Amino acid sequence: MRQIGTLPVESEVRRLADYLLTLEIPTKVLPESDGWSLWVVHEDQRVLAANELNAFVANANDPKYGDARSGAEAIRQEEVRKTREHLKNTKSLNGSWATTTSSARGRPVTAALLGLSLIVAAMTMIGSTNETFEVSLMLANPTLSPTGQELWGLGALQQGQIWRLITPIFIHFSAMHLLFNMTSLWQLGGLIERRKPTRIMLILSFVSAVVSNVGQVAWNGPGPFGGMSGVICALFGYVWITGRNDPSSGFRLSQNQVLYFLIFLALCASGRMGPIANAAHFSGLAVGMIFAACRV
Repeated sequence: MRQIGTLPVESEVRRLADYLLTLEIPTKVLPESDGWSLWVVHEDQRVLAANELNAFVANANDPKYGDARSGAEAIRQEEVRKTREHLKNTKSLNGSWATTTSSARGRPVTAALLGLSLIVAAMTMIGSTNETFEVSLMLANPTLSPTGQELWGLGALQQGQIWRLITPIFIHFSAMHLLFNMTSLWQLGGLIERRKPTRIMLILSFVSAVVSNVGQVAWNGPGPFGGMSGVICALFGYVWITGRNDPSSGFRLSQNQVLYFLIFLALCASGRMGPIANAAHFSGLAVGMIFAACRV
């Protein structure tokens, strides 16, 4: 996501957000210390959205902005309906996620991470509602940033909101984002928990969450982000290197699997797949590879 501007009054920025949504430009409205910022979700729509912001500032009383409210609400309701369907279908990925007690018991950390992600997705309708709750989970906390240019999480951490170092991993911004991450988490996390003590999965997930979240903010600067991808990259790196160092470990990835994964990371880094938290990906991958190299 990319910020395109800030307005002092919440109702004004939400009127513009409604209008942009009717133009098929989804945005996020977040509180700032000096007003309310507007973030465009898709990078390729940044210039168009910025032009619409300038037009709004020049003539905020244009009736088209007020008329857009009903249309935007209808679009949001349809997104909520689709999200509920996706969440319902998510429970049966690969034929069985945690649909049986025995399956979840065999991978408690993986099941907990998956469950928390689904709970957050349900509470926010995958980023389409409940922005206040969503912001409370982000490492980026715009309400505590006096300039908007510093690392957003710093003020929040100084006030004891340590959970922000981890909780961005539970935020997902689309059904596809959630689906891909949860499938990968269940497969890789389950593999590790079946062959290693549960504490290894717990420590690896905790460390990779912190490192990937902090790495993303340090590299990319202020901006909302989220997702389990950094942790998943760590799990992949751990399985990959452990399998190479110890073929008897039961961790085996084919050359094609490794190649596809690296190509995926390269495509993400190229920008062809939209705004991606690339620093979180590579930070997480490094954590997993280091854990494996140290034979944890």
